[in-house]
Amino acid sequence: MFDGKTNIRRMALVLSGTLYGISLFCPVFAFQEGDSGFLPGFVCLAFGAFARQLAWYANPFYFAALIALGMKKRYMAALFSCSALAIALTTLSIKQIERDEAGNMTAVVGYGPGFYLWLSSMLVVLVAAVIAIMKPEASNQTLQSTRASARG
Repeated sequence: MFDGKTNIRRMALVLSGTLYGISLFCPVFAFQEGDSGFLPGFVCLAFGAFARQLAWYANPFYFAALIALGMKKRYMAALFSCSALAIALTTLSIKQIERDEAGNMTAVVGYGPGFYLWLSSMLVVLVAAVIAIMKPEASNQTLQSTRASARG
């Protein structure tokens, strides 16, 4: 049998993974006028650590949050997803980014759908973890009602 919280958890895992997957193929940054190129999420994921971008480190925290939520460790999922979101928001401090192998830099003037989808994937995990924390376990309710009927 599935309880409501299990369904929410599973839906959150699927939705979050889907958002993250889509973000990998969308542009992450909007560049200055005249620069028609775009940087998809998978390039940011593949090379972000090498480019010494703090925001890249949100990814391991995000995956830890997914694992924790999947294992029903709701407090750990909330902690990891909060950490992931906080680290991911450091993306907003990036003013220019390397555009090619020659080290040419271009100004970042905005953010593309890939950035917002990436943030949304982390937010979904956080919301699911908070819902799991706020709602009492169905199994605990069943156990308590069984104990109460045994007493009465």
